[in-house]
Amino acid sequence: MSAEIRERIVKNAGELFLQFGFSKVTMDEIAKVLGMSKKTLYKFFPTKEKLLKEAFTFIITNISIKVNNLMADRNLDFIEKLRGISDFLIMFLSKISPYCMQDLKRNAFDMWQTIEKFRRKNIMDCFGKLIEDGKKRGVIRKDCNTQVLLLVYLNAIQGIVNPEVLSQLPITASEGLDTILKVFFEGVLTKNGRIGYIGSTSKK
Repeated sequence: MSAEIRERIVKNAGELFLQFGFSKVTMDEIAKVLGMSKKTLYKFFPTKEKLLKEAFTFIITNISIKVNNLMADRNLDFIEKLRGISDFLIMFLSKISPYCMQDLKRNAFDMWQTIEKFRRKNIMDCFGKLIEDGKKRGVIRKDCNTQVLLLVYLNAIQGIVNPEVLSQLPITASEGLDTILKVFFEGVLTKNGRIGYIGSTSKK
């Protein structure tokens, strides 16, 4: 029972942090949303910082599980995996307010660094495997160096999907990622790959 309560706290707190940021969400508000006393909340998490850490650890773990499951699904071809992972990441980013990322960088820098390290590792590992698989299947151009492609993609993500840049643009993080994916993958895909990718997009 305690494990279930703890998970419920973590899930709800994570949603609040993503929507409103770390500094604006109080333990009082979290307890109110959960319908429990602040005393009970503090019993599980003595500080908001510890709750933040566990909430984002939970989020990161679930992202990894989802992406790895899509990568391992033998019933999906390359384009379906690419579209599935892209759609999932865009959907997740749509839940994050621009203020959340700015606030984490300013007021919870350790967590911000953890997220950045996860994002970099996820891109290098996941998309590295995806690109190599695409080359073998003939849907990604073989004349493009995989490591260079990964660095281009990583730098595009870090350069656009970040608090400072997004605060100056009339777009959300998910819209920024969607544009990057279109430009990047429609550029490196072969003719057959582009036909499959664009076709999968038009069916959405």
